[in-house]
Amino acid sequence: MAYKDPNYDPIAAHEYYLRKRKLKGRHSTKHMSDRQKEQWDYAKAQLKEQKKSRDAKDKSTINANRDKAIKSAKDLKKRRIEQIKKQKEQQKKAITDQAKQKISSLREKLKNMTPEQRKLAREKIRETIDGIRSAMSSKKKSITDMASAKSKSIRTATTAENKNTRKKASESLKSARAKSKSEYEAAVDKAYNRIKGEK
Repeated sequence: MAYKDPNYDPIAAHEYYLRKRKLKGRHSTKHMSDRQKEQWDYAKAQLKEQKKSRDAKDKSTINANRDKAIKSAKDLKKRRIEQIKKQKEQQKKAITDQAKQKISSLREKLKNMTPEQRKLAREKIRETIDGIRSAMSSKKKSITDMASAKSKSIRTATTAENKNTRKKASESLKSARAKSKSEYEAAVDKAYNRIKGEK
């Protein structure tokens, strides 16, 4: 047989197989009585059912815990983002109110001036008002950008946390299945030896 991978070594591969293999012996019923065969069939069926039930319970528990942790993280994310939005709106409102107050104060000054003074000051006040509005827009944009960055950071962290939670749940499930399989095989061997030992 020709192998395309130049690094493949069939001898090393066979040696690795021999080191790592796990051979399972069959439970022969050849020298058992009919009564022992019936007991063996019944014991196997019972143990298989117990394993299936335990596996289903483990899966259900692990998945429920995973879903609970993910929901908790999502709820926390939602509350934190709502808090950021609320703070953003409060800050923007404070900036708007402050700008309106300054503009109103300038307009009031303009009203209280004589016609000649008003004529001279009108353009300067208009420029000042434009500057206030521009500064207000710039501050609001900065606040919005900061809030967006914080929200994005929270979303990214929550996504990573949920991914980690799913990974841990998957590993727990694999571990539980391996433990269940090991316990099942030990119980099957014990039952087989007990039944075979009976005469």
